[in-house]
Amino acid sequence: MGLEGEMDSSLSIRNLDEVLSNVLKPDEYVLSSEISPLTVPGENYGSIMVRCEFYFYASIVPVLDEFLKRNGFPEGADFIAPFYGGRLNLHGGPEVDENAIILLQNLKQEGYITGQKRVGLDIPVAQTALDSLAKFHASGIGLRHLHPDVFESKLKPHFYCFTPYGLDELVLASLIPVLEKSDKFSKAEVDVVKSVFAQNVKKLDVSEAWGTIIHYDSWVNNILYKLEGSKPVHSILVDFQVFDYGTPLNDVMFFLFSSIKQDLFESQIDNLLNYYYQGLISNLKILGVDISKFSRSSFDQEVKMAVQNYEYYHAMWMLQPIMHEAFKSVASLKDGTEDPTSWSTEHQNKVKDITRMCFDKGWL
Repeated sequence: MGLEGEMDSSLSIRNLDEVLSNVLKPDEYVLSSEISPLTVPGENYGSIMVRCEFYFYASIVPVLDEFLKRNGFPEGADFIAPFYGGRLNLHGGPEVDENAIILLQNLKQEGYITGQKRVGLDIPVAQTALDSLAKFHASGIGLRHLHPDVFESKLKPHFYCFTPYGLDELVLASLIPVLEKSDKFSKAEVDVVKSVFAQNVKKLDVSEAWGTIIHYDSWVNNILYKLEGSKPVHSILVDFQVFDYGTPLNDVMFFLFSSIKQDLFESQIDNLLNYYYQGLISNLKILGVDISKFSRSSFDQEVKMAVQNYEYYHAMWMLQPIMHEAFKSVASLKDGTEDPTSWSTEHQNKVKDITRMCFDKGWL
């Protein structure tokens, strides 16, 4: 998610030295700067949520990083891109204006890359992403259980509930005919899907044990991974514009639905869920969290609740930009400049596979 459209070449960054004051040495200063878009035109299709992302890097990451370093993880929050500095404006207030900036390390120079959104990730890369998600989620769970006052005062004030209003009817208009024309679904099952979309999307109660900080947009474009030779060794999560408080299974299920290679999806999803669960429990043990509340049966219940309450719906509407290379923006769907019914065969097969799995596993 980010700024829509092409970047004005006349833009400049004012007072850049001040923004970088925490990373520049006393004898260092900025000679020049160059601005260029990080994505091709059309890839930035979401809302601008600079304030949320600024507070994440400036206020929340330092808390998680310190907590991890003090509790068995000397590398700290290494699942987050290094933050060089930022601001919302030049006068220090809470308003976002044209001088807002968030500066992160250029991970491309460190060898990090992204996957292809229409292709998805293979299993080794997916596992590194799940490693980072498990550590991210464990840091929030651990902080909330061991230092609830810090969690409440430092993290919760910045949580934000993002709701994609207006997209459900557009997506449903294409989804239901695809399911109805398929011999994979009964009328009763199609009616269940309709009811999922008919529910008002709202902030739901989160279980006492599993509640944590979540990314809420954990798909291919927001995960960078690094290879050593042909082996993926690490992943970093980016784009924290809609982070919130929720169950970690929101992130996990959306990632699995949206980002795994389709020919591996059905055969490997159980293995990947097991992999994530084991990693999360291992992290919680290191942090000193009592894991008796985190049984596998309670984990499975979290999976079901995450899918029913939001992640099936989430995956169905997000597949529109994921499966279409030329997708421009959410606004282009709403104003009619982009046809929401032009689903490719590949897109249709993906939604049918996800939907069939959700019914077969009792998630819907």
